[in-house]
Amino acid sequence: YDERWTPTQVEHCYTWHPSNITDQVDMYGSGGLYPGDGFVMDVPLSLVEADSQLSDLQTWHWIDQATRAVIVELNTLNPNVNMITNIRLLFEFLPSGQIRATTNVFAFRTIWLSLSVMMDDDLPLFVYHVAIVALFSVWSSYVFWTIKKTGPVTWFSYMWNVVDLVGI
Repeated sequence: YDERWTPTQVEHCYTWHPSNITDQVDMYGSGGLYPGDGFVMDVPLSLVEADSQLSDLQTWHWIDQATRAVIVELNTLNPNVNMITNIRLLFEFLPSGQIRATTNVFAFRTIWLSLSVMMDDDLPLFVYHVAIVALFSVWSSYVFWTIKKTGPVTWFSYMWNVVDLVGI
């Protein structure tokens, strides 16, 4: 860095962190693979603080000639449809001087995050999932028990047994 002093509110942004600290996964772009480690800035919830911090980072050259990529990650919740969306924006600074943007969006329903045991619209779906898991477990146990009982060579010699195993 060419500056000798950095404002204290952005000093943590100039510290490199490994991916096990940032909890980020690798992201593929047109310029290569970008690992989850690097320099991190968490945007404050206050608009005034966020604007001040971004302005300080711009003034103190947080993004400079050596920056290969900037990844912006957003998590949103839409309670109307019970969906959480993870959005990752990758801005690559290619050697040719071009800036290329890549977007990854991953959305999933909140039902997969916790058990739905309250009386609402998701209770029948929860009961259905429990029944499917139970039936799958019973069927798998039965198939493996018959393999053990008859012996693998005899069991696999019947085509329909193989079909049953593939169905699992």
